[in-house]
Amino acid sequence: MKVRLGKFVVIFAVLITSTGCVQEVKKEPLFIWGDYQYTSTDYGKHNEDLEVVEKHTQELEKIINESKAGDRKVAPGIYAEYAELLYKDGKKSEAKRFFLLEKNTYPESSKFMNQVVYKLYGDVK
Repeated sequence: MKVRLGKFVVIFAVLITSTGCVQEVKKEPLFIWGDYQYTSTDYGKHNEDLEVVEKHTQELEKIINESKAGDRKVAPGIYAEYAELLYKDGKKSEAKRFFLLEKNTYPESSKFMNQVVYKLYGDVK
């Protein structure tokens, strides 16, 4: 009986002391999203409101800049969405750069981005 109790105490002590050594590993999210969820929802509901459009455009720009600063990849679709807003704002050459950046960052989007760029600009370069 004493042997069992002794083994139990030793095992219990090892478990208690070893759990104090475990470090919690926090995983960074793959992409930076900022307030995208909120600004994109507002934009989807009120895209005729210039203040809402500007706020969403600024959020996309912020996500792009923070991703670059943190040496992280920009989430799929962010460059293309930013490009679309730039295009609508009349900044066509800057928009084209971001459409092509989406294509180059995510090659699986090449076919679609080529179609968009061709339709808007007449070429895919």
